[in-house]
Amino acid sequence: MTFTSRFAPAIPLLPLALAVMLANHAAAQSTNPAPSLNKVVIAGETIQSTTENTQVISTTEVEKNQVRSWDDLVRYTPGVDVDDSGRFGSTGFNIRGMDGDRVAITVDGLSLGETLNPASNAPYEFFSAGRSGIDVDAMKAIEVIKGADSITAGNGALGGAVVFVTKDPSDYLNPTGNDTHVGIKAGYSSANEEGLVTGTLANRTGSFESLLVYTQREGHETESFYSGKRPNIAGTAREIPDPVDFDNDNLLFKLYFNANENHRLGFVAERYNGNTELNNLTRVSSAYLTRTSDDKTERERYGVNYLWKANNPFFDELDARYDYQESYSLGHTLMTVPTGCPAGANGPAVAPCYRTEHRDFDQALHKALLHFDKKAGDHSISYGVSAEKKSVDYTDVKTRYVGTTSEVGVGWPQLGSDFVPNTDVEVYSLYARDQVALVNNRLLLNAGVRYDHYKYSPQGGAQFSDKSGTVGEVTFSSPTWQLGASWNLTPEHVIWAQAGGGFRAPTVENMYFSPSTSIATVVATGQQVDLWNTVSNPNLESEESRNIEVGYRWQGERHILGVSAFRNKYSNFIDYASFVRNADVEYQTCNAGGTGCSNFFGDTYEMLDNIGEVTVEGIELEGRWAITDDWSARLAWSWTQGEEKDGTPLQSIMPNSGVVGLAYDAPNGRWGVNTNFVRSANKSIEDTIPVNDFNMTAIPTDYFASDNGFTVVDLQGHFNVTRNFKINMGVYNLFDEEYIRWQRIRFANQGSAAGGARGGISGDGINRYTEAGRNYKITLAYDF
Repeated sequence: MTFTSRFAPAIPLLPLALAVMLANHAAAQSTNPAPSLNKVVIAGETIQSTTENTQVISTTEVEKNQVRSWDDLVRYTPGVDVDDSGRFGSTGFNIRGMDGDRVAITVDGLSLGETLNPASNAPYEFFSAGRSGIDVDAMKAIEVIKGADSITAGNGALGGAVVFVTKDPSDYLNPTGNDTHVGIKAGYSSANEEGLVTGTLANRTGSFESLLVYTQREGHETESFYSGKRPNIAGTAREIPDPVDFDNDNLLFKLYFNANENHRLGFVAERYNGNTELNNLTRVSSAYLTRTSDDKTERERYGVNYLWKANNPFFDELDARYDYQESYSLGHTLMTVPTGCPAGANGPAVAPCYRTEHRDFDQALHKALLHFDKKAGDHSISYGVSAEKKSVDYTDVKTRYVGTTSEVGVGWPQLGSDFVPNTDVEVYSLYARDQVALVNNRLLLNAGVRYDHYKYSPQGGAQFSDKSGTVGEVTFSSPTWQLGASWNLTPEHVIWAQAGGGFRAPTVENMYFSPSTSIATVVATGQQVDLWNTVSNPNLESEESRNIEVGYRWQGERHILGVSAFRNKYSNFIDYASFVRNADVEYQTCNAGGTGCSNFFGDTYEMLDNIGEVTVEGIELEGRWAITDDWSARLAWSWTQGEEKDGTPLQSIMPNSGVVGLAYDAPNGRWGVNTNFVRSANKSIEDTIPVNDFNMTAIPTDYFASDNGFTVVDLQGHFNVTRNFKINMGVYNLFDEEYIRWQRIRFANQGSAAGGARGGISGDGINRYTEAGRNYKITLAYDF
């Protein structure tokens, strides 16, 4: 089954955008030469991080590395990975061992939302709401922040943050005067047969600037090393990935009105629509004769913004903005099952029969922000206030059919119980940061504070049951801070240190995941009562991190070498714990027939609580060397280890990894070539001890570890055929290495196809998690 976009009835952005753009293009009379993308400057879009271990990935790097996905984005950034969640793709980034909602992801200051994937339901893979819905071709810069920095990214920046900044018209246009830029890019990737086309149109006519970026992608499953080498069988022993067809498109539109040099009014609209169809052959078993899915991810955003260069005593610039964003995730599963088949309106039950699970999660966000910047002597001050209102809505529809027809069985469809209640969340935030340069700019100090206040208001609903009475309105606050200093010992030698904190507010799933109860009899009185099994915790607090990092940097005219060491301590980790109430009360429960009864004292139940503590420490190395005017080299390495309070290794820690790169750029600038050696250590069996950390690991029956490290070599090149026509090419995994990444198999286990995580593995089924062998990408870009 295929579902059309639920945002389709919204404002027809593409015709509107094209009309505005083409009108401006017709009015423009520019004779300027073909422009190129200007140097990236992140200003006015977000609070730039002041942490020393921050990497900004520009559009130039995205193009050179032919980035197609989040995996590609951080391929050459040791210490940063992307977590794989199987059928539903990525759950987000992993930075220094923190992942999922513990790493903030924002686009122009807007959070991508929160995940919904209850641990008790995850092994069946019927539904998972991750954080996605953006396309890298619409971004002019991506800021990867290692370590806590809630001043910049807010909620979720517990272990770090990834800050996306969308493109602007001025990135393509000359600084002044009427101008127009038109660009088209086409690309192909052999690993998943992805084809992409991106069109870019930027224009300035008088006081108006506009931009339209549209990208469309289509492809299939990413190959494993064994694709084409192993038979196309079904079941847990399958050694090649399940067949996948995907297509997505992304639209970014911006329009600015520059009233004068001090006032600018802007409008922005984004729309992402992604669809993935999967033939889940690894799940085929006696329980599922067939299993296919049709999943959808959508994100839509509209915003207005106002920039005022006031230069008054209180601020030099004011950035005021309002944004509305809606994120939608759908998991639709169609199965052929041998039992549990319903009768039809005019006939008996027929087996086998179709069964569908239709689950979706909708998040709507309104955010208003006032951000101020002020330069006062040696001080660079930023401060602001924001208000957010978010609503979440979950739906579960189950349907059974008469045989393998489209006739719905008697009594179906049925609404399933909601994972979470419909909930409104209000957030109010204040923040301030100051950077001051002293001692002739040799000493740089920075300090920041932030305060966030949360209010959760669950609305319940007919499909959400709370017999425990523990679900209710909750408020709490999260103050955080940051301090840092860097000292130029000499013009070439710098030492620096920083300390700070981050926080992660509980998600709606953490706060209110469906409580469950059971009926028992109080022996002393004969009264029937509801015993708690799992309940909500109204006293849940945000998770917190405290990090300390020191570093040294040696920088000359042709080289830079930096080394840093960090120690992060995380507290208030949210995890399930067992509790007992009414310990002195004797209860009795009996089976359905009343023939078997048991007595016990106390009501034992599970509840999420702030009980976990984790320590992560590591060392990172980064160096670049301009060997000659044409040759350059790069080195980066990350070593990280982490454990819980009791010494249990933290499974979300990725293996130590590094990159060595060598690049040549011809003197005329027309062509260049670079190679990267990507090295990853192994994930030892001793570091994969099963633990029960909520949203950090599953508890499969058996674990697989990447026993051997690997080295992968990538070779890339670019060639400017003309000033307007450019080609980027790359061969990845040049020497056809067979390898498995830990983040791909972290949740894989031996088990049944019906209930095992990722469908379970038997025989040599682990081979389907190997990475693609030698593969290539090519991108053609033309500007006019």
